[in-house]
Amino acid sequence: MVEFRPSLSWPRLTVGDDGTVIGPSGKALNAFPDKRGYLRVNTYEGGKWTQLAVHFLVCEAYHGPRPTGLLVAHGDGDPANNAARNLRWATHAENEADKRAHGRSLLGERHHRAKLSDEQVREIRRKRLAGDSLKALSREYEVAESTISSIFLRKTWGHIQ
Repeated sequence: MVEFRPSLSWPRLTVGDDGTVIGPSGKALNAFPDKRGYLRVNTYEGGKWTQLAVHFLVCEAYHGPRPTGLLVAHGDGDPANNAARNLRWATHAENEADKRAHGRSLLGERHHRAKLSDEQVREIRRKRLAGDSLKALSREYEVAESTISSIFLRKTWGHIQ
């Protein structure tokens, strides 16, 4: 059985512990995913349309107002799972640790701006240990010498063994 509570920030909305959002008309609002997979709903308030994050509405209704500096964390790493039992208020560091644990962190080659693959990073470290110069490696991999140095010293790409 779904439990419903009023939204704290949007009093005309009611929120279910399963992530359902009920609008002022009494009907469930259609949730849709944003580009990162988080569900959102549209509501018309004060003469304008507003897009709201479902996870925020649920967390606020079931876990109280948002404490300063905290954000919503999904316990299972699924941005579409907005069940109240799956959500909690967490620090940015806690949320990033969750992302790593669930494999959703944009580290290394998964990052959209990465110029190197995980395997290339391993090669760079092996070649540098074998005596290849920063200059030679930077030419070979088409990155700055400082990038090669940072990789070798594990200032960057530290998650790659």
